[in-house]
Amino acid sequence: GRLFALGAPAPAEPVAPPVEVTALCSYDDPWLGPVERARWPGATTVAIRGYGRLGLLHAPYVYELLREHLLSPAGAPPRSWKSAAS
Repeated sequence: GRLFALGAPAPAEPVAPPVEVTALCSYDDPWLGPVERARWPGATTVAIRGYGRLGLLHAPYVYELLREHLLSPAGAPPRSWKSAAS
């Protein structure tokens, strides 16, 4: 299965396999800051600039990342994520 976390603080323990976890967070989120709090153990974390917590829900770039991930085979990170993660 797949789990998407949007601007959520990381848990203390990694999510058990076989769940693929993708954590999206914003460098501009005043509630979460610092962004390191959103780096989930064992997850693909994508930190994005220019959008706050609610802005991520409406950002075309974020939509395309999630769409690409949902359509990719399990275990294969989409190509565009290599430049999106920070």
